Amino acid sequence: MKNEYLIFKTPGPIDLDVIRTFGINVKENDNPIGHFGTGLKYAIAICLREGIGIKLITLENNEIEFGLKTKNIRGKEFEFITMGDEALGFTTELGKNWDLSQAYRELHTNTMDESGSIYVTDQIAAEAGHTQIVLTGRGIINEFHSSDKTFLKSTPLAECPALEIHQGDQSSKFYYRGIYVGDFNNPSVMKYNLIEEIQLTEDRTAKNIWDIQKSVTMMLMLQDDKDIIKQTLHASQGEFEHGIDYDYNSYEASEEWLAEARKLSHDYSDRYNPTIKAAVKKRTAYDVKKEIVEINELQRKMLAKSIAFCEEVLDCDFSDINIITVKSLGQYVLGMADSEKIFLPVNTFDFGTKYLAATLYEEYLHVSQGLEDESRDLQNFLFHKITSLGEQITGELL
Repeated sequence: MKNEYLIFKTPGPIDLDVIRTFGINVKENDNPIGHFGTGLKYAIAICLREGIGIKLITLENNEIEFGLKTKNIRGKEFEFITMGDEALGFTTELGKNWDLSQAYRELHTNTMDESGSIYVTDQIAAEAGHTQIVLTGRGIINEFHSSDKTFLKSTPLAECPALEIHQGDQSSKFYYRGIYVGDFNNPSVMKYNLIEEIQLTEDRTAKNIWDIQKSVTMMLMLQDDKDIIKQTLHASQGEFEHGIDYDYNSYEASEEWLAEARKLSHDYSDRYNPTIKAAVKKRTAYDVKKEIVEINELQRKMLAKSIAFCEEVLDCDFSDINIITVKSLGQYVLGMADSEKIFLPVNTFDFGTKYLAATLYEEYLHVSQGLEDESRDLQNFLFHKITSLGEQITGELL
């Protein structure tokens, strides 16, 4: 049976001080994945601890074998790493909680940063102008063949300078420049690969998951791919996208995203992300301010009658509220409150004066009482109001 060798090949020479010394990072890539100056040392220590053979073939075709040398310090034995005949200043205790998959990840990312190549072969051959790290052992070969658990290899469905979206597989993993760096709290409908620079911890996990969530939210709301929009907005409870806060910031939103979100904002179940409604409301209020329209004489009479009814029967006071008629608030939206303003789309008038008065009253309660749609407070207020009107009709207090 032929031997198998895992080769990490990079162009140019390697300065051996990079292996000897911690905190040296001299990668030529403008945005290297690794930048702590520790990865190669961790990988060497872990591989030797796990019984993996490792050697270096330099530009000059010199072979340097890495090994172990036992040394007793204060009654405890340590396995020091050797580079040829030279004892280095670290032991197999380095990365003591890391496993072989993490050692492979370090070697893989270093090679990517140096625009190198990775392959398995049954022959070792020096190549002019290149440095090679050569590993032997079934464990590390297996890591190469199963590297898709750490490295993202699919083609993105959508991308921008900050983020790629890939088809999901119901895992919770997220990626940074193609490398698995952390997990969401729940499985995600899509896979997300951050391209813009983020901070990593020294064990190569994302330092701040909020950076990931912010970028994902911004890109999803800018999507024009209707399939991605539908899949992510229809995420179920227990999926990452169901918990995204679409309303946290005033991110821009595409017309395609808003169109689908508006449909869901009129679903009164708890099937969909609860922040969709607020996000639609906020962006619709912003969008319609430039679409003010004049209403005709009949519509003015309907509005005046509705205002009078709300003031005389329902105790409303519109003196400090600006009622604005607009061309549209989007599909399914028949009224909206924003600060001291009430927006009424002209199609609301098509439903008749009673419906117009009811819409006006609902939006008035949002402005004057701060009552939110579908809230317990709004429900209680309306039930109390109905009971009070009943008392007025009967002329008796309950």
